[in-house]
Amino acid sequence: MMEASTPKLTKSRRRDTDDSRAERKRIQDRLAQRATRERTKNRIAYLEQRLSSLEAGDKDGEITNLTRIIDNLRNDNNRLRNALVKMRTVIDQAVLVTDSSGDAQPETKPCGCSVGSSCSCNQTSFPENTPAAAFEDPATTFRHTSVSSTDTSEATEVVNGHSLGLNVDVAQSDAIGSVAGLEDFFDFNPNSLLEMFEMGGTTGFSGWQPQTPSPFDYRFPSTDAVVKVAPDVDKWHVSNGAFISCLDSVKHQTASTSTLDMHVPFKAVTWGWENAGPEAQHPVWSALRQVDQRVFGTWTSKAQRMALMYVCQTLIQYRENPTKENLERVPVFLRPRPSQEKVQHPAVIDFLIWPGLRDRLVFEHKKYTSTGDFSAAFVENFNFYWPYSDRDIFAYNPVQNRYEVSKIFLEYAYNFKNWTMRPGFFKKFPEMQHDIAAFEGTTEFPKASWSM
Repeated sequence: MMEASTPKLTKSRRRDTDDSRAERKRIQDRLAQRATRERTKNRIAYLEQRLSSLEAGDKDGEITNLTRIIDNLRNDNNRLRNALVKMRTVIDQAVLVTDSSGDAQPETKPCGCSVGSSCSCNQTSFPENTPAAAFEDPATTFRHTSVSSTDTSEATEVVNGHSLGLNVDVAQSDAIGSVAGLEDFFDFNPNSLLEMFEMGGTTGFSGWQPQTPSPFDYRFPSTDAVVKVAPDVDKWHVSNGAFISCLDSVKHQTASTSTLDMHVPFKAVTWGWENAGPEAQHPVWSALRQVDQRVFGTWTSKAQRMALMYVCQTLIQYRENPTKENLERVPVFLRPRPSQEKVQHPAVIDFLIWPGLRDRLVFEHKKYTSTGDFSAAFVENFNFYWPYSDRDIFAYNPVQNRYEVSKIFLEYAYNFKNWTMRPGFFKKFPEMQHDIAAFEGTTEFPKASWSM
């Protein structure tokens, strides 16, 4: 009987073994399926994260493209604005010439007196060999002559008969051409002539005020044109657009810097840009005018405005014709840095005075130009050290019988130590204290002697 029960136990054990083996297999299958689902879930999560990242990156690309489009539109607006200004200037000049040719000549005597007035023109005799430096040929007078950073022996011509708009067609037979002759003719000397410049274009010269327009009247017609200073957030883009337009013009030879009229900055700071004459329509002066009016329009220092325009035009001249001679005219501190030559960057950076600041902004300009804080602090604290009065910017040259930019002013403009930033700038941007020299002196300089 014991032998009969043994096969039954053996079959039962085999059945239990098969069941446990099947159960283990089911458990392993469930674990494998769970692991597969987990891997699939993780893969899906990774792909979703990757997709989100790609979508975010594409948004940045769209923003970049839109920003580029906005910059291009700003540049187009600046070019259109320049074209409108040029058209208006040409029209004003044409109207002025028409009015003066139809009315002024019949009503005035050669000396400037009215035909109906009781004044008499003194028939002063002029020596035949008197120099005519004050009324030279414009082709030679208006040529731009810069100075190098190491040699300031030559001064730039700024004021002569042409820059004052003198009409020398009247009484040419009398050989009116020298300052000495004009002293007898109008009873003034070179010092009073400088005072006449200082009085500006609207007040006139107290020592000589003819009742009618005179062929020797230096004054320009005043206009009601008012250019508003750009908002701080737009100043960077205004400057960049102006310089891009200017550099495009000179690089494509649509305009040349070889015949720049260096009287323009003088007339602009003295009488205003609207009275600077048609020479101010040159793309170089048009660009600097935008920067001067719309970016630095709050500046009151005429020396600071003129110094910045002067050094900037030397760099523009080099950009048009990158010769060794033109490079020597550019102040050493304004010459291109390696980073500027190798890394693409906004054009306005090239015209910033300090090399360290240019290096920083070549790589980080977006960090500082996304808001108007940098532009506001830059304009407010910019400082050109000029310890003399405004009239000392110019010196009378008795040999050439004209006023010229004084040698000492050029020396100050080419001296890197005279370009500084006031402490208020570094309170907002302390990381730039090693990029820009800080102004450490007093600001109690002689008051400006010119009036607009």
